[in-house]
Amino acid sequence: MYQLTSLNSLKKDVIPQLTYFEFKKGNKILNIKKSESFYLFSEFENAVQTNIDFKPKYELLFHQNETDLNKISNIITDGRYFKYNFENSKVVIVDVGYNFIERNFKASDFVNEIR
Repeated sequence: MYQLTSLNSLKKDVIPQLTYFEFKKGNKILNIKKSESFYLFSEFENAVQTNIDFKPKYELLFHQNETDLNKISNIITDGRYFKYNFENSKVVIVDVGYNFIERNFKASDFVNEIR
């Protein structure tokens, strides 16, 4: 089925600066290096905003600067689409254009979460 989705350029002020990313799937965690986190954030800056409905597979854990006014409560993703849920109930979905996880990692890179 062909679906036409409206894509808008993402303004850099829509997504606050985030660092130290980890992907979580169930009880598994994928810790990514600082350089990979930086690269992912740069992909967010180049992403386009969309309203597409997708099935999330992961939660993206992150560190956000305490002084940011746009606080994010959580981010969910399927690897390509990232849905930002802000504390003020605003929702932003961005498309990085490819599946970041599948392109850069293997399933075996996910390890059991240590509690």
